[in-house]
Amino acid sequence: MTVEGTLTAQEDILLEGRFNGEVALMENALVVGETGDIRADIKAKNVTIHGKANGDIKATNQVEISASGSMRGDILSPRVILHDGAKFKGRIDMEPEGLDASAKPPKGADAAKSADSSSKSAKSAVAAEPSAATAKPAETRARA
Repeated sequence: MTVEGTLTAQEDILLEGRFNGEVALMENALVVGETGDIRADIKAKNVTIHGKANGDIKATNQVEISASGSMRGDILSPRVILHDGAKFKGRIDMEPEGLDASAKPPKGADAAKSADSSSKSAKSAVAAEPSAATAKPAETRARA
């Protein structure tokens, strides 16, 4: 059996069979059983895949792909579990609220300035290390 459309519910759902469309279970869990084949974007609290899934997943708690599961698409969730043998192709983002504004890398000209000053700092640190390394053996020899 194949079902198409938008699936919304106020309870956990176990999907066995084919489903195409969209799933919205914001406070509940979706389990795709071993015979399940879902082609949909999924929004749920928890998502567990034992069968096949094609589409993006946004889970507020956790996404789990079992050894028998396969998934193609992007995952956005604070916790992701990929069991040994699971098949996955896509991207995983484990920061669902996005990057903190202070943690974002600089853009444009600021990025070039930041990269230039970072490389200068790195060169200074590298230049300082050999002289420190040279001084240490001299001190050791003086004590011997």
